[in-house]
Amino acid sequence: MEDFTVNIQAQLKDTYDVTGQIGEGGGGSVYKAYHKRLQKEVVIKKMHMKSGNELKNRQEADILKNLRHSYLPQVLDFIEAGNDVYTVLDFIPGESFQQLLDKGVRFPMDKIIKYAGQLCEAISYLHGQEIPVLHGDIKPANIMLTPSDNVCLIDFNISGFFEQNEIMAIGYSKGYAAPEQKALVLEIQSKLQKLAADCEGPESRDKDSYQEMAWETETIKLENGTVLLVDDTEAETLLLNIENETETLLLPENQTDEKVTTLLDTTIKSIFVDNPEQQIDVRSDIYSLGATLYHLLSGRRLDDGHPGLTYEQLSELSSDAFAYILTTAMAPRKEDRFQSAGKMLEALNQIARLDKRYKKLLFKQRVELLISFTVFLLGIVLAFTGLRTARTEQEGLYAVYISQMEEAIAQRDQTVFEENYEACMALNKSDPRAYYERALWMYKNRDYEGCARYIQELTEEYQFEDQVAAANLYLLLGNCYFEQGDYQKSAGVLEEALELDGQNKAIYRDLAIVYAGMERSSDAQEILNAAIESGLDEDQIYLVQGEIAGSRKDVEMARENLKKCLAITTDDTIRTRAYVFYSDLDRNSTEGLLDSAGMLEKGIRELPLGSKGILYERLAQMYINLQANTGDLQYSRKAIQVFNDIISNGLASYQTYINLTILYEQTGEFEQAHGIIDKAIDLYGDNYISYKRKAFLEADEQANKDMEERNYHGFEENYKMAVELFRDVETDDPEMPLLEKVYGELVQAGWL
Repeated sequence: MEDFTVNIQAQLKDTYDVTGQIGEGGGGSVYKAYHKRLQKEVVIKKMHMKSGNELKNRQEADILKNLRHSYLPQVLDFIEAGNDVYTVLDFIPGESFQQLLDKGVRFPMDKIIKYAGQLCEAISYLHGQEIPVLHGDIKPANIMLTPSDNVCLIDFNISGFFEQNEIMAIGYSKGYAAPEQKALVLEIQSKLQKLAADCEGPESRDKDSYQEMAWETETIKLENGTVLLVDDTEAETLLLNIENETETLLLPENQTDEKVTTLLDTTIKSIFVDNPEQQIDVRSDIYSLGATLYHLLSGRRLDDGHPGLTYEQLSELSSDAFAYILTTAMAPRKEDRFQSAGKMLEALNQIARLDKRYKKLLFKQRVELLISFTVFLLGIVLAFTGLRTARTEQEGLYAVYISQMEEAIAQRDQTVFEENYEACMALNKSDPRAYYERALWMYKNRDYEGCARYIQELTEEYQFEDQVAAANLYLLLGNCYFEQGDYQKSAGVLEEALELDGQNKAIYRDLAIVYAGMERSSDAQEILNAAIESGLDEDQIYLVQGEIAGSRKDVEMARENLKKCLAITTDDTIRTRAYVFYSDLDRNSTEGLLDSAGMLEKGIRELPLGSKGILYERLAQMYINLQANTGDLQYSRKAIQVFNDIISNGLASYQTYINLTILYEQTGEFEQAHGIIDKAIDLYGDNYISYKRKAFLEADEQANKDMEERNYHGFEENYKMAVELFRDVETDDPEMPLLEKVYGELVQAGWL
């Protein structure tokens, strides 16, 4: 334990009992310790390198400390002592997959698929952070298999953070690194070699000493970053920390050499600017995951200079579908890989139900383009018969269109969604799956009224023979009514869904939640008990128990159950609902609002973009309520920031713009308010509500001016437009009589 300096031992002794060193790698020395306060075993990692920018160190540590995922270790603390940096993480029991492979352990297909899915979930979570986290070194040695037979992705020693498309850290491990990652390392190595050859240096440093600096794994320290090259027979790791500012080379004698600085700055940065194909991104992690799974399946690492197993050989070891997944993940070109870990997870989840020969078609598409559709569809063979049928062709294509619709929903891509929906309609109008996806699109976009109306029209027009499909539509309809606050209708529809499909655990779950919302606690508990008997997952049990406790006004018990749900669930839908339920528990007291706001902020950090919309809206409402409670304008400004985040993330609705206009008006930021309401009109067309808001905005803005500067003609113009458009609306709006009153008062006062 000689690496633990006197300073760090003094700093650690009150909190940690260090028991010994358990590992050593290119990124740092690893020690096992006991955390006295938390009463748990932890790992303390002393980094061999750190950025010269201490603020950046702290920011990156804070990002890691906020990570919470079942398949990632939790970063507990970050300690700086002198020139040393220490990271404290959860101790993960078990063995690494590399240790198991070295023992000759072989993994069955069902286990590999399970582990692959868990890794995809962890990687998708990392990539989905507000500042995406790139692991950069996924390989068997960095994946633990715990005693509970779950994975844990460890070792962030060369993890990287994306910031305005700049890669902050990269690494290269032979047999697992993506081609662009390896090429980038070799390019930097080449540049350093040339730099060393070109440098003459000060008298105290001759050319040979620069060569030594570049090639004998010395560290070149930059004012704003570090380049560290480590070389051994198993791996080459290069850690690169680049800032936007110009670097200054610090020579060992603390002297600077302008020529060296300029060359280093130019050569390294040119690699990122001039070679976009060498940029690493989330798809680089996907390649490494594919190479890792290849090793688990085949028992051997991909080796440079030796061809890997062919698609056919991989199919024999696993299945056509899994071979497709591996070859897609390990495609040499980034553009040909899965574009996200979520997409790869989707493919893994479809292995059992999608035709394996259709998956083979998808693989061939990358090299055979459109002609492979024709060749394949003409060659589809039914099991045991060899007969070619149009029905198999149609079912395969329909499944693809459905899959692409699901991806479009996740990416909020309406154009792609509509194209695939129309393709489904052209193939088979009687299949309920496309109708369900359209309803789900509306639901995910929070158009609950439109979704409910669409499902009602469907059930009146079509008699679906598939009771399970019909039950799923009713489940979605019941949730639409629930979101609209019509618990009575929601309960009736969900009860009907349960009659159609008594095996669907989600129906039991949601019906129990609706009963709780109706304050029918005993009925909710009875349904929950039935759900538990049918095998409802633990996270969903806690979710329902939280809602039931909330209906009984037991806020603390509700919070406890919802926190338990959030601690164990890996389902983004369940996570979203838990955060929403939590925010509903206390929407009045300042203390409760602050607690709910903190939880919603945490949810927004954790969840992928597609799940954040409703949390953003709830958070904005929390801040609006806090402003009303406290009179503190900081909360209005926080609400404004949330609405702007909604817009910048492509999650906005018409109401988002209206709410933001009102907030800007309330804070006296009239110019911004005009810009937002005009944008709403540009996006959504003429609507009396927009002109009503513009009229109120004009009136408020003029009232804040000196008498001689006031001009209400803008108000009059927008008032008349709002009145004209309102004539065609069959609804009551209590603000319209108020607008009429304002107009009358201005006329009476002689302003108009």
